[in-house]
Amino acid sequence: MAEDFFAAYDAKDWDRACDLLSPKAKKQIAQAAVFVGADPGDCPKTLEKAVAASRQSKSTLALKTVRITGDTAIAPDGSIEDGKPTDLSFERVDGRWYAGPDPEERTGSDETP
Repeated sequence: MAEDFFAAYDAKDWDRACDLLSPKAKKQIAQAAVFVGADPGDCPKTLEKAVAASRQSKSTLALKTVRITGDTAIAPDGSIEDGKPTDLSFERVDGRWYAGPDPEERTGSDETP
């Protein structure tokens, strides 16, 4: 799943990338839409604009360890973004794993890493 998400991200296939996001991650993307001038209901366009605004180079998948707790998982330093290690989160929904919300931008009591 992580490889599929990174492949979609690097290919700028925003529709596919959004399909691989958990509901909580999609909620986080919708909340970010206001900052990039996108429609909160348009995940692909929001991702496209957010990535363009960040001027971020490609991310590199660097999974070494994944800690699973119930239906959530964290991969410490699971990717390299602009030369810095970044944690990745994952969520299992109806038995399927998805890319989770950014663990560094968690807000609200209903969000988990």
